[in-house]
Amino acid sequence: MRSPRRWMRRILARAAARDPAGSLRKLLGGLLDVRSHADRVAWLEQLGVWIAGEWGVDGETERITLFVETLRADAASRELFLAELNTLLVSTHAMRLFADTGLTAEFGVIGEATERIIRRILPAPPEPDNLAEVLRSMVPSVDEARELTRLPPEVFADLVRLLTTDAMAPAWKHLRSEMADAVISLAAGIATIRTSPGVLDRLDDEGRRTPPFLALVHDASALSAACASAIAPAALRDRLLAATAACRRSVGQVVAHIESHGVSTHLVYRLEQMSALLDRLDLLAHVVSAQPEKRNRLIAALISSLGRAIHQDRSVSAVVTSATRQLSRKVVERTGEAGKHYLVHSRSGWWRILIAAAGGGALTVGTLALKFVIGDMALAPFFAGLAASVNYAGSFVLMQVLGFKLATKQPAMFAATLADSLLDTQHQTDHQRFSEEVARVTRSQTAAVFGNIGMAIPVAIIFDFVWRSRTGQSFLEPETAVYAVRALHPFTSGTILFAAITGVILMFSSVIGGWLENFSVYRRLPEAIAHHRGLVRVVGPRVAARVSNAFLHSIAGYGTSIALGFALGMTPVVGAFFGLPLDVRHVTLSASQLAIALSAMGPAFFLTKFAAISAVGVLIIGLLNFGVSFVLALLLAIRAREVSVPEAARLLRATWGDFLKQPTRYLFAVNELRPVSDATPPAEVLAEHVATPSSETVTPWRSTASGAAPGD
Repeated sequence: MRSPRRWMRRILARAAARDPAGSLRKLLGGLLDVRSHADRVAWLEQLGVWIAGEWGVDGETERITLFVETLRADAASRELFLAELNTLLVSTHAMRLFADTGLTAEFGVIGEATERIIRRILPAPPEPDNLAEVLRSMVPSVDEARELTRLPPEVFADLVRLLTTDAMAPAWKHLRSEMADAVISLAAGIATIRTSPGVLDRLDDEGRRTPPFLALVHDASALSAACASAIAPAALRDRLLAATAACRRSVGQVVAHIESHGVSTHLVYRLEQMSALLDRLDLLAHVVSAQPEKRNRLIAALISSLGRAIHQDRSVSAVVTSATRQLSRKVVERTGEAGKHYLVHSRSGWWRILIAAAGGGALTVGTLALKFVIGDMALAPFFAGLAASVNYAGSFVLMQVLGFKLATKQPAMFAATLADSLLDTQHQTDHQRFSEEVARVTRSQTAAVFGNIGMAIPVAIIFDFVWRSRTGQSFLEPETAVYAVRALHPFTSGTILFAAITGVILMFSSVIGGWLENFSVYRRLPEAIAHHRGLVRVVGPRVAARVSNAFLHSIAGYGTSIALGFALGMTPVVGAFFGLPLDVRHVTLSASQLAIALSAMGPAFFLTKFAAISAVGVLIIGLLNFGVSFVLALLLAIRAREVSVPEAARLLRATWGDFLKQPTRYLFAVNELRPVSDATPPAEVLAEHVATPSSETVTPWRSTASGAAPGD
């Protein structure tokens, strides 16, 4: 339901769209009724709605032009408008608008999200002297804030000339003083983050000995003192910009360190917060030092930036998006190395994965047999799920110990590996690198699937034959066998939904594995193992170093295996707890289940329609297991590398075209003719991302080369 305030906005917007000139005259006539600060704020809100017009209707430029021309022709309305605007600006505090709005607080991702949820739910106390609230009322949406930067220069120049007459001198002096205070506040916030232990511990010796924040605070104080009363000299601005550039280099150092020594989400959050503060400080430094002939675009950028910020300041999705981006980077960069070990570069590599996957398929038959044994034990639901989880996790861990492979554990790692090629394609005109990586991925997955299923089916049949020869009856009872086959029917059971759920589980198990490796590296657990006194005393320093190295290279795999096992085992239990008929369908387990069930029913059932439909169900399970997990992980990788949607779509279309031309290259063993160059090192990528604004926060005044203002 729309609030009365939103309905009033819509009514005013429609009136402005139907008769802009008439509604403007009526709006200017309302200035005669303004008596208080609240009246001024309400009038400015109506002006913002009038400029915006009806939702979905363009014409902001025409309405602003009409507004300026009307005031230029009507001296009485112009003087009254400027007098009321001057009174409002002088009576409000703008320092928080410049120094706080849109800049996250210090209590981290979860704390910031919680704080914003509370602010959205609870009624906000009135803040009549806060200019941020006035601007929030006048700029009704983020889109309207962006429109200010799209105004033609001559239109914005006319608007600035209107608002910089002598009548507005007290207001601009007050705002300049507030900007001066904001410069000090921003510099202090940057220095606080810069001197925190998490940052200092990750700087080199020179960075700790000559901290740039000291120069930053000193230069900010000098600029603040100068701009409080007049336009600040360009020399002071350049000194401050040099100090902010040095702080950005410190951010790059810290990012490079945490990339090689483990990523902390909280620390990356603080670094992004520091980068946002530096961006705002740079923008204010340009504004307060700009000459009149150069300041129009800067003022437009400042108003637009603040207009977006006041709406994003209460956005929970903005914080969640930031946290997701950090998690994406963490998963991509930690699981990417593991994914490279699975990629097929040659015919011998294809056959090597096929053989390893065959071992995994054979071991899966034992896992399936234990699953049926646990099901016959009639345990309480929780303990049945726990036993199934231990069975799955133990099997997956044993596969890793023996060097076997399970096909559906690979997609998330593959997608992480693709992230490097996705990044590289942003700087190339062709898609060759990306398509080659996709070919490696699909070849590897084809070999793993063929190996898993190709071995699981005959081993399951042999297992049932041996069991029957020893016991005189099949491993499964006839009723259980029929149920096992029907459970794989793609249309009369929940196979499609359950297979998709399993794909999600496969993806997030890899996320957990990547997180566990990052946690271990960040907490320096490998180093602690290598220097553990008890371990060194018993096995010696060399063996301890080997144990440490083995722990580092296997912790992600073990974490993924255990997480996957417990997720597969406990999903039905969790579903039953909430009254939901949830289950899982894993392609290798399902193929083994179909084979052992048909073997129990007799050879005649292998060629029946009943068996054929269930076999199609197994095929669908495999496609969904791989497809869902791969797509989710690829989306995570795209987000981590911040590849645009059009660019990603172009790459996928081009790769699909290559597949149609050469399908065998994407499925079977080939020898690559030339190596593909390595991608940009993850540390440099992450440093560039953190130390520069994202696409949503890029300030239009910033040059991509030097950060200088237009015209400087």
